[in-house]
Amino acid sequence: MKKKFCMTVFFFKEGSWEAMKKENAILLSESVAQSLNVDLHDIVLLETKTSKGQLTVIELQVEGIAVNRSPFGGITNYINFDYLQKVTELEKDSIEVYSLFLKNSDMQEAYAQMLEKKFGEIGPTASRALARQISPSQPASNVLKQLEEGKWKGTKFGVATFYDFAPQMVTLMNTLNGISFGVLVVLLVITMIGISNTFKIIVHERRGEVGTMRSCGIMRRHVRHLFLAEASFLSLFGAVCGFILAVIVMQVISFIPIASDSPFSVFTKNGYFTWNLSVLLVLLKFAIMLGLTLLTVRGSASRAANMIPAEALRSGK
Repeated sequence: MKKKFCMTVFFFKEGSWEAMKKENAILLSESVAQSLNVDLHDIVLLETKTSKGQLTVIELQVEGIAVNRSPFGGITNYINFDYLQKVTELEKDSIEVYSLFLKNSDMQEAYAQMLEKKFGEIGPTASRALARQISPSQPASNVLKQLEEGKWKGTKFGVATFYDFAPQMVTLMNTLNGISFGVLVVLLVITMIGISNTFKIIVHERRGEVGTMRSCGIMRRHVRHLFLAEASFLSLFGAVCGFILAVIVMQVISFIPIASDSPFSVFTKNGYFTWNLSVLLVLLKFAIMLGLTLLTVRGSASRAANMIPAEALRSGK
């Protein structure tokens, strides 16, 4: 049995917190209530074990049904811990669970390692590294198993991240990131080939203009800079237009409701796709795109700058 202290907000679909004051009251998420086929005020029997390992059954009454706010709505359930502690003969405050919610989910591994190290300096601590070796498909279950093994005095600690409970999510996210990176590389290659061919044609069609500019005394580097500036403007203009279109499309998609039983619901929040933009990442991608454009056009710009004015005028007529 675990006592949970976490920052969780419940939105009642049925019932109220006033009714939840009843000793054997239970709050179920909408998805769990549907799977159990129970309604408000129905009785639910929960089979569990006492702290000494004896089987026991608890009679609970549904006094609240909460709205699913995420694809993991099944974990949004609430029971009176004091009542559970009494029927399971659990010593007061023998085990406590603290849930930490991070704004940046990518930092959870770093924080978990830091907490595990700090707890290890205080008392016996379950090993996440050992848990991943023994149970790579479900490290969190092994962490909990380590907490139950052996005897100790005082407090025993264990740390587990969301990815320890669902390591498949890491594999899925890495796969999606790899696919998106591959698609990006292919698109960049196609784009660069198109830009290169386009400017080869532009330089060929503007031989007369280049010859005129060179015969009027414009230096080669200025001709080169002229073509590079044009390429930069066109690439930035196209990137900005694409960025605006992408934002519009993402905003439209974010208004489309996704059913909780849909396989895509794992990527949603409150039943909708969400998106956020990193200004630094957007600027970095713009800089990469601009750099690749200049690198691609550099050859055509140099050929235009190195044209002999007389030959360029003759061939441009």
